[in-house]
Amino acid sequence: MRLLLLLGGVLSITTPIHAQPSVTTEVEAVVQALFEGMRTRDTASVRALFHPDARMYTSHRVGEEPVLEAGSLDQFLQALGKPSDLQWDERIEGLQIHEDGTLAQAWMQYVFYLGETPHHAGVNAMTLVRSPKGWQILHLTDTRRKP
Repeated sequence: MRLLLLLGGVLSITTPIHAQPSVTTEVEAVVQALFEGMRTRDTASVRALFHPDARMYTSHRVGEEPVLEAGSLDQFLQALGKPSDLQWDERIEGLQIHEDGTLAQAWMQYVFYLGETPHHAGVNAMTLVRSPKGWQILHLTDTRRKP
C-alpha cells in the first residue's frame, strides 16, 4: 500500500496537469509565421509579429569594410507589399532558440530566394519579447552575402 501511495505521489509531481506549449515552440511559431507572411506577402500578419518599438538592421561588407545599415519595419513592409510576380522565400535551417522568462533569442542560417533564384544568404538574429499580445519580434539583424 505504501508503495502505491509513493508511486502515485511521484507520478502526480512529474506529470503536468495540463500541457502548455513550450516557450521554444511559441517562439519558433513566430519565426515561421514571419517567413510564411513574407511568402504570401501578407503585410498585416507580418506587422502583427513585431513589437511597436521594433528595430531592423543589416550587417554586411562593402569590399573589406564592415557596414551596418539601419532599416525600419515600415520600409520592410513597404517593399514586401509592392506587387511582384516573384515570391519572397526565405528558407531557414539550424534554428536555435534561447530564452529567459520574457526574453528570447532566435538565431538561424538562411537563403533568401526571389522566385526560384537564390538572391542572398546569411544569418538572422532575432530578439523577441513576451508582451500582452504574446511573443513579438523586438529586434532583427541579418547578415548578407552571395549564396
